[in-house]
Amino acid sequence: MLKNGLVERIPDPDGGIARKFRPTVLGLERLRADRAIGIEGTARLVGATGWTPGTTRTFLTLLVQLNAGIAQLEGLSWPDARSAEGDAGRG
Repeated sequence: MLKNGLVERIPDPDGGIARKFRPTVLGLERLRADRAIGIEGTARLVGATGWTPGTTRTFLTLLVQLNAGIAQLEGLSWPDARSAEGDAGRG
């Protein structure tokens, strides 16, 4: 990601020697584009394959539960209060 210009290295705000990264403008543009593709694909699937409103609600409920479970296993909160623009990332 660093070599492709998607993130840049930044100093550790705590003064340590940890490697810290933050997304670049290009990295954020790519992230937005990837998210848009996922949203568009999901909307197309739900809209074009005859899902009922009830099935769509169930899917949404389970998707939220899946994301919350993944976040819990990772020790994060979901939805994550940090924005991609403001997060320095992990190193």
